[in-house]
Amino acid sequence: MARRRRLVLAGAAAAVLAVVCVGGYAAFSGSGSGSTGHHHGDPGDAVWPTASTTRAAGLPKAPVAGATDSVPPSGAAHLPVWAAWTDAPAVPAPLVSGVRAVRMDGTAYVFGTDATGAIRYLTRTGGSFGPWGKLTGIHVSGEPAPVVLPGGVLRLFATGTDGLIYQRDYSGGTWTPWSQLDGHTRVDSPPAAAATGDRVDLVARIGGDLATTSYVGGAWTAWAAVSTVGQVAGDPSLAAGNGGRVDAFVAASAGTVQHTQLADGLWHTYHPVSGVTGQARPEAVQLGTGETYVFSTGPAYAASASGVTWIEGTLPSGPASSYAPAAYTDGGGITLFRVTPSGGLQYTHGK
Repeated sequence: MARRRRLVLAGAAAAVLAVVCVGGYAAFSGSGSGSTGHHHGDPGDAVWPTASTTRAAGLPKAPVAGATDSVPPSGAAHLPVWAAWTDAPAVPAPLVSGVRAVRMDGTAYVFGTDATGAIRYLTRTGGSFGPWGKLTGIHVSGEPAPVVLPGGVLRLFATGTDGLIYQRDYSGGTWTPWSQLDGHTRVDSPPAAAATGDRVDLVARIGGDLATTSYVGGAWTAWAAVSTVGQVAGDPSLAAGNGGRVDAFVAASAGTVQHTQLADGLWHTYHPVSGVTGQARPEAVQLGTGETYVFSTGPAYAASASGVTWIEGTLPSGPASSYAPAAYTDGGGITLFRVTPSGGLQYTHGK
């Protein structure tokens, strides 16, 4: 009798495990579509997490430059004149993350995340918005990070709720399935990405470190800690600059925003960004003239032509938001998007 009870209990446990696995697959895979083309593979593009983990204690140090930073451009930064905030088309489901944006072939793409972990995105060509699109296949934590690659390819990076980073491409009206970046490195923030030609630089916070990896020569380098900024507490941002330079911004534990540069494969000495504080992700964008603009959740923003000396500007008034904004340049100035307290989307333009 005792042996029979053990067999019955073992069979019941196996049945429960099978139900949990099936339910987990259904929740993880999801379904969805894209607004500008066919969205491949949901739920078949679901990617399962692995058990191994890389954490900050095991990270090597990224290569650093000497005490002097790269030579900055000269001149004072221009403070744009901003239009009033305007409502974007209503989001089908409220956003619960910051937003990020990129512009490719005359069309802007704005990405955020809803409460189900699905990515919502909006397109804008000229002054006209397209319908909202939805990407699923994984559950996403925080806002995704888009970059534009040669040949008209938009690559999107996102941190899954398992802490792993995933990527997928959009080209010719079609999204590829999600794939894992390396399958074992877990991060503690959404990623930030910048592309210079066919090179992609990626940063994320791992513990109290700003960690980085780069796609060079067809492969990703090992993750490494950027020691030039010390301990960090916020989510990072990247902006691609002139001459292949990449500028990184991240909040330290005290709430001050630090700025460091990656040039010729070396990370340079950091400089504090005056005028922008808080531990939310700072949003950064750089004009073709070299001027850099850094935004956060409040009305204040900072502008610099040198990356060292910053002047403070103020955005139009409006309801406060706790989510990081998104910015892109369009040749005639800067377009800035922000999430409203109710999860909607607004935009303004400065020139």
